[in-house]
Amino acid sequence: MLGNGCFLVFVTNFVFLIQDVILMRILCCMWHSITFFHNNVLVILRKCCIFAKYLHYNIMKVTVKDEDLREAAAQGMDEFVGVFVTAINDAIGGQLTAENMAQLNTEQITLLAYITLRDEMMDGGMVQLIHNGYGPFIFQNPFARVMKVWGVNDLGKLIYSANKLYRQHHEAIERDCNEDEFMALFEKFPCFDDIDDSFVENEERFTAQIAEYIDNNIEKFAEIEQ
Repeated sequence: MLGNGCFLVFVTNFVFLIQDVILMRILCCMWHSITFFHNNVLVILRKCCIFAKYLHYNIMKVTVKDEDLREAAAQGMDEFVGVFVTAINDAIGGQLTAENMAQLNTEQITLLAYITLRDEMMDGGMVQLIHNGYGPFIFQNPFARVMKVWGVNDLGKLIYSANKLYRQHHEAIERDCNEDEFMALFEKFPCFDDIDDSFVENEERFTAQIAEYIDNNIEKFAEIEQ
């Protein structure tokens, strides 16, 4: 899902998007109602407002057809979430890059992060996720914190728990290796087994909570077309 070499850029941009863009937009809205007396502060805030306006007008349009949404909702939570994931991926051309990432909002990026996490964990667990290079996407960004904001508290706690193990072992797991060496990693790092088991046992509940958040905040993920 992520392009090669995108992770370092993502670490910077995702933190920036989730923490700073909202602040800049607030400053932009308040610009005409607050008077500042320090010239340096004025210059900095003007630049922030200009950049915030640039981001606002360059947000990528993600659309979902109302008919498709209703049909997916009738089928189940996986299909409901999948409609939005497909729409976001279609909008970015199927691959998340540094360029198109800046055109997505926090919710859209976080949803892609969750799907990446879920797919990797259900296929090969945390060792596979880290080996495939997705560790920074999950652990070096405020993903766990956002999960708590979305109401997926247990997943947030699980990621926080896994973070210590990730920091201890990720360099060894990320090294290039052949297939036999890769399979040996699972025996070499059994410390991730409890994390894997907990995720698999709770995946349906996590996805249901994600679906509920999307349902209550649809406008943050896509525009609905009639």
